[in-house]
Amino acid sequence: MATYGSTSVNGLLNGNLQFLNQGYGLTGYPDYGGFDGDPVNGNAFIFLVKLGGSTGPIWLDTDLNKATGYNGYDYHVIWSGSGPPKLYSGSLGQTLIATLTDYVYVPNSQNPTAQPALEFAIPANLIGGAKSAFVTLGSGTSYITAPQAPGVAVETVGAVTIDGNLGDWTQAQRIDSSAPNPAMDVYGRIDGGNMIFALHLNSGDFRSATYTTLWLDTDFNRATGFSVPISNTSGAPQVQVGAEYNLRFDTAGHVILEKGNTLWPAYSENGAAVYSETVGPVPFAFSADYKSVEVAVPLAMLGANVTGAVVHVDSSYGGDPALTADGYTVGALTTATAPSAPDLVAASDTGPSSSDNITSVTTPTVTGTAPRPAPL
Repeated sequence: MATYGSTSVNGLLNGNLQFLNQGYGLTGYPDYGGFDGDPVNGNAFIFLVKLGGSTGPIWLDTDLNKATGYNGYDYHVIWSGSGPPKLYSGSLGQTLIATLTDYVYVPNSQNPTAQPALEFAIPANLIGGAKSAFVTLGSGTSYITAPQAPGVAVETVGAVTIDGNLGDWTQAQRIDSSAPNPAMDVYGRIDGGNMIFALHLNSGDFRSATYTTLWLDTDFNRATGFSVPISNTSGAPQVQVGAEYNLRFDTAGHVILEKGNTLWPAYSENGAAVYSETVGPVPFAFSADYKSVEVAVPLAMLGANVTGAVVHVDSSYGGDPALTADGYTVGALTTATAPSAPDLVAASDTGPSSSDNITSVTTPTVTGTAPRPAPL
């Protein structure tokens, strides 16, 4: 039995593992994946799979590039149900890279009638020293990465150092002042071509068994995008937040940008259940005590012409549920960008020049630009 950092390959859930495929795992063993390591055994991707719920293969995109590899995937793992898992590249079963040696099959104690559970480790040196990957199992894709040291700056975005500390923020940048949650402070701004958020917990920390999701309505239109159930209880009421994207803060210490939903389905305009699609990793950092977190979302990742969002905060901190139905607005109104001067269209410009903005028309037509959602 090998141990990688805080994770032992022993068939028990521990260490830096998270939900891997959405829609499974509500009974018996869920399907988990994670990345862990230490100087003795080296870094490894580790998976704990309920065989009755998933039969593989597990696909890994280790260069985070959908344009390379086989359908975007650089490696995959196949297992037989009793023998060692095998690591391949190329199409299904095409090129054997290695037969994995750190694995264990164990009875599924939560569901004894089901098939056993399988836990195995893929040492990072077998997959080019990768420290992160998009991982697909069944219908779900997750982003798995090496644990991040809290309180360490990862980069500077505009005037904000992404380090988990809130020294770059003022009370004026709180976006939750209209409906504050006593347990959590929420900050937001647009800077350096990024939508930047900071969250601070007044009790507890982000490692506890709770959830936080920011739902982003990036077109400022609640009628489009997804609605969200207020809990994972069957038949739970839904709030039409109109979210095109969401930021999920998980207890494994990750912040992931997604479309759709996280641990239970969101619903599109036609009522169909929609599970999350991982868009990509974004820069983030937790404070040393895990009470605060900062995250930057490049506006380019949210599509063309996105200037901000109406933000709905969904968190079990301070009580469950706590989905803000009305939402907080973070957008171009918080930037220095000002609306353009109004300009008469040529047909309404009756002055000596068709561009001098002089008119005698009682109801002229004017044009201009302004960042959403500025009133005109």
